[in-house]
Amino acid sequence: MGLQEKYESDLSRKEKWQLECQKLRKMRGKQKIEYLFTYYKAVLLIFVAVLLIVYTGATMIENGSKHAVLSIVISDVKTEKEPEIRAWGDGLLSVLEAEEENASVAIDTAVTSKEDEASVVKAAIALSGELENNDVVFCGEEIYQKFAAENAFLDITEILGENACENLPVKNGVLLLADCDKWEELGFCGYSNGYLCVLKNARNTENVHKLVDYLWEE
Repeated sequence: MGLQEKYESDLSRKEKWQLECQKLRKMRGKQKIEYLFTYYKAVLLIFVAVLLIVYTGATMIENGSKHAVLSIVISDVKTEKEPEIRAWGDGLLSVLEAEEENASVAIDTAVTSKEDEASVVKAAIALSGELENNDVVFCGEEIYQKFAAENAFLDITEILGENACENLPVKNGVLLLADCDKWEELGFCGYSNGYLCVLKNARNTENVHKLVDYLWEE
């Protein structure tokens, strides 16, 4: 008696697996994918979850071996600019005069001004200071208005001092990127009238000062 002629409940585990293999061999491309997703959805989801856990763990271990001397959020980044942004972050270490062997500049480019649930949650996590302690954010009008209303930013004059701010484009306690030639040359984002804001829970304020000096140096 063939496997297909037996009731499924009468099959051994090995026979059930052989029968599944026979079914899959007869299927083609899309049909096979649809079958796997329909009957093995839970297994596939568990597999994906495990991959995510492994990836997250590896990232945390890697980041844990580094000391972020400055944590930057850049919103609405142009996808093709990602490699340049990473290189720019590495170059900032000399600007910040970071001499520690494990020093790094952490740059989060996952924040966007989109209104879908995932984007809203990501922005809130990165900028609220409850779960992540970032120092500054480069952002456009939408994100600035939203988080300024939530008092997420420090007055930058408290970091730089009033005398230093006299020669900088400061408005309502944040810096206007429209007047920053170096930021425009970098071209990381699509917005032209952006803002550089210091986040409420910023820890590396001395290096924030150095970043501003670098961006607006003569």
